[in-house]
Amino acid sequence: MALTRRKLLAGLAALLPAAAFAPSLMGRSVSSLAARTLVKKPNIIFLLADDMRFDATSYAGNPMIKTPNLDKLADTSFVFDNSFVTTSICPTSRASIYSSEYALVHGVTDFDRTLRASSYKKAFFKHIRAAGYHTGFIGKWGIGLPMPKRDFDVWNGFSGQGTYYSKDHEGHLTDHQTKQTIDFLENRPKDKPFMLMVAYKAPHGPLNPQKHLRELYEGAQADSDLLEQMGNADEAVMQLPPILQNDFKGKLIDNVPNIDRLKRYYQLIVGMDESLGEIMANLSAQGLMDDTSIIFSSDNGMMLGAHGFWGKWYMFEESIRVPLLIRPAPNYFPNLHHSHVKAMALNIDIGPTMMAMAGVPMPSGIQGASLMPLLENPDNKLRDGFFYEFYGMPDIHPCIGYRTDEWKFVRYYDFKDKEIYNDCLYDLKADPGEKHNLIGKAKYKEKAAEMLALMHQEQERLKTGNA
Repeated sequence: MALTRRKLLAGLAALLPAAAFAPSLMGRSVSSLAARTLVKKPNIIFLLADDMRFDATSYAGNPMIKTPNLDKLADTSFVFDNSFVTTSICPTSRASIYSSEYALVHGVTDFDRTLRASSYKKAFFKHIRAAGYHTGFIGKWGIGLPMPKRDFDVWNGFSGQGTYYSKDHEGHLTDHQTKQTIDFLENRPKDKPFMLMVAYKAPHGPLNPQKHLRELYEGAQADSDLLEQMGNADEAVMQLPPILQNDFKGKLIDNVPNIDRLKRYYQLIVGMDESLGEIMANLSAQGLMDDTSIIFSSDNGMMLGAHGFWGKWYMFEESIRVPLLIRPAPNYFPNLHHSHVKAMALNIDIGPTMMAMAGVPMPSGIQGASLMPLLENPDNKLRDGFFYEFYGMPDIHPCIGYRTDEWKFVRYYDFKDKEIYNDCLYDLKADPGEKHNLIGKAKYKEKAAEMLALMHQEQERLKTGNA
């Protein structure tokens, strides 16, 4: 029987447990895979921040904060400049990360719900553990109970939001999580690869940083653009109908108090940066850095005063855009050289990427995609746009939308009665601050109709569970 290309690739997948081999790589060149070590699989550490905006680091050009360890990681990582969440709220985004699915499939639309059984079966950590990995979870689980203690070899997770200072742990929570991480690294089975997820509470509120960091940035000023926005409802908000403006009014903030909050927010990130430094130092001391892939991201962004409010939820860029660093283990991926990646990446892609790195076959029906093709060629593209979904909170109306590289369409509506309150169209190239809603302008009528159609088309496709 002739040896087809597909059979050859399938054979290589079985022989290369360390390879980033997944269905998304079928049909690609195998030359880079053949060079990888056959000894074992790469270790994987996934670090997840909470409420961290995409530009809240010094490597991203922020003039106020200093994050030397994230900068160091970025210097050897693929830096994704356009990484987004499909819902900007903790439980829904985390559920999407775990299951690689949209909320309209996995069902976690608020803090009380847990993953549907069909979605939980697809959780990346279950499949990686089944492939022979020693797995651990540290930190904020973030979605409804029960927590998956039995599906990890080491479980140090907690329900709810957690507390930075508590009788349940010594010192600050970030420092406590660092100690738990190092304990995992030093006491793991030495004959198995490991996958560890560290889910920080930082920099989520209440903003209570480590005591040794509380004087940091005293007297410092944020950049002038951010200062100008603080406490002021801008044109983007004032263009919304009164029922939506009421949503925003509760989130608008005063100028001076927000400067202090911004400093505390950055102090929490610096504490997390110090944690990363200790973790990387331990990996280096054990000779594990070159055998370990490291991924860093956040469950959602944060407005930090943009458009005059502090929170997240809505589809503004500051809310939906997050940092994403991927550093493939050099010993297992020697041909992958760090660079910036412009293509869109989503939170639902993180699990498939880790499974690909671990050589784990993808479960059927997941809606995310491995980012490995973008690492092998940063000029590749996985998607032309993506659907956004937020199903509301008691005092915040839902919105859905569609974003491409240059355009964004947003629809605010009533989830229960399906009443449409307002549509927005933004030209992201000409108006990156999203201050000018183009809906109703004759010149953009066709573009608005096109984006609306794309949004509905993608929404209907995703409802079926299609990838």
